[in-house]
Amino acid sequence: MSLFRNWKAFSALSFLVVSAPSVGDVTTGNVNVTAFASLNFVEDLVVNFGQIPPSVGATCVMDNAGAVTGPCTNVGSVQQAGQITVSGLAASSNVLVTITGENDNSEVDFLAAAELEMNSGNAGVEATLADGVQSAPLATTAGTAEDIVATVYGTLDVATALTGGQNYSTTYTLDVTYQ
Repeated sequence: MSLFRNWKAFSALSFLVVSAPSVGDVTTGNVNVTAFASLNFVEDLVVNFGQIPPSVGATCVMDNAGAVTGPCTNVGSVQQAGQITVSGLAASSNVLVTITGENDNSEVDFLAAAELEMNSGNAGVEATLADGVQSAPLATTAGTAEDIVATVYGTLDVATALTGGQNYSTTYTLDVTYQ
């Protein structure tokens, strides 16, 4: 009988140990993040090839300084490379930049290129872009928000016969994306 009593006592004790509530609490923490602000794009200078012969296949090439080779002339207009300033870049961030010309226009096509400067031009050209090719990551100076200044130039081609004396235009896209 004493074995039976010991067994009962042991069973009761083990039940208390196994079913004893644990002491503790649970809490939930918060996570915050702020998205980078939108970038600001300002077209400071429009790319201008001047005048071009209206025949299909007429092609003019502009360099980064705005000098044009080919049959384009600057009679009646100023030939110049374009310029876009991108501001609002977050400090200590990396961006990827792509420039893409309009190459399926029904009248004139533009194969774009660009040189990129940061630090308000103090560091010189930091990247040269070909049409449709993304840049390597460009880093802003640690702790300082910067601007990107893109000098835009490239090749203009007459895709279909143009009407003499008419103005024609096409576009390009400058894409700046945070990495």
